[in-house]
Amino acid sequence: MDLYHATDFHITWRTTCHTYKIKGINFNPFEEDEAHTRFTVEALVDFFRQKIDRGERDWHLVITGDITDTGAKEEMEEARKILEPIWHPNLLSIVPGNHDYPSFLIAEYGRGCGMKVPEEYEAQRRLFLSFFRELMEPSKGVPVRFPCVKLLSEQKLALVLVDSITKTQSAVGEIGERQLSLLRSALKRLHESPQTFEWPIVVALHHSPTEINSSMKLEDGDQLLELCRGSVSAVVNGHIHQHVIKWSSDVQKDICLFQANATALPISHNPTSSNVKVPINCYHFENGCLQNRHDVVEIGIPLTQALAARQDNWCSLYGARFSSTQDCHKCGQIIAPEMDYCPWCSEKSNFSKSSNLVCDECHQPVLPVYAFCPSCGEPREASEDGTTEFPATRKCFSCGGEMGLYHGYCPWCGFDQGPPQDTHPDLCLRCEWPTDSEVYLYCPWCALEQ
Repeated sequence: MDLYHATDFHITWRTTCHTYKIKGINFNPFEEDEAHTRFTVEALVDFFRQKIDRGERDWHLVITGDITDTGAKEEMEEARKILEPIWHPNLLSIVPGNHDYPSFLIAEYGRGCGMKVPEEYEAQRRLFLSFFRELMEPSKGVPVRFPCVKLLSEQKLALVLVDSITKTQSAVGEIGERQLSLLRSALKRLHESPQTFEWPIVVALHHSPTEINSSMKLEDGDQLLELCRGSVSAVVNGHIHQHVIKWSSDVQKDICLFQANATALPISHNPTSSNVKVPINCYHFENGCLQNRHDVVEIGIPLTQALAARQDNWCSLYGARFSSTQDCHKCGQIIAPEMDYCPWCSEKSNFSKSSNLVCDECHQPVLPVYAFCPSCGEPREASEDGTTEFPATRKCFSCGGEMGLYHGYCPWCGFDQGPPQDTHPDLCLRCEWPTDSEVYLYCPWCALEQ
């Protein structure tokens, strides 16, 4: 059978908190920031969904934490929805990461974005379990108690799930004496059971037992390794956003450590690119033994197709409300002249080269008859010539003049109109203008990632 290993999804509805500094603290200890996390996880899920469609069931996927970015209810709902096609305890297992029980600063970031992040550690833990309990339960109806021992009868594999998140709510991890004691007993039972004594055992947790970075280490990693040495086939973890395969000792090669790379996509990869890959570790077991061959499966992310599908949705749902569409000067994707930012790459709109007349201040299209720019409100010299027709209109709150639905300012009197009322399902958390997180990648009014 094949055991697949993925980690650090950081699912969120915008860029992850690694992209920002919170209270002056940089939350990105890695080489690159992350973004577009839903695309990568959707591609991963589709890889396994195709296996299910082909009738392939001799595999299991373990996710070693940081499923969400800020531990928010909305992110867990999104993760649950994305994972639905492979949501089965026999196929999927999960352990929590430090972003799933977030530190107070990460939680503050999430709440600042309008998300529902619990205040207390135990409340965060209960929220995580309420969404993912089914994937950690050793059997139906048995409550989750770490370490959780899952017996995968079809694959003849014992998977032991360990919680390495501490109440200090930092990036440092700790298993604790209670879990270590329970783990010792669990391993003993597995080796003595007539059913499982020949099965390989894999221990899964978020933190690396050998990570030496003081800000990300596992405090009792040495104790875990000593306990597992000679008893388990492998220990798998995430957290450090690196792919590493190594033995715990150069002398006694009796336990293998696997660290998977993060699934979250580096922000440098533009979503319009067609050459983006997401790595998944794959470990092979034959006749109850871990094989020497360990693969990293690179899954192509169909970002171009996903983007095209979103643009098709935009055209059918909202396109008729805008005056026209043109190509973004940066990414080449479709954009409406009323939009202040490209909803696909977040570039500031500039129609100087593609429109006959633009505002001198904001470079958004204007009509000759406008006395004010409808995008930025700047006064301008109006002409008596030209059309005043709009595909969708509303009345100015001040002068009653007709104006476009997405005009922020009345082109006749310059009055600030505020956000329009339309049928977009969401409001941007920053500017409160209408948006749709299932269609737009970025808010077209303020460029906040959706």
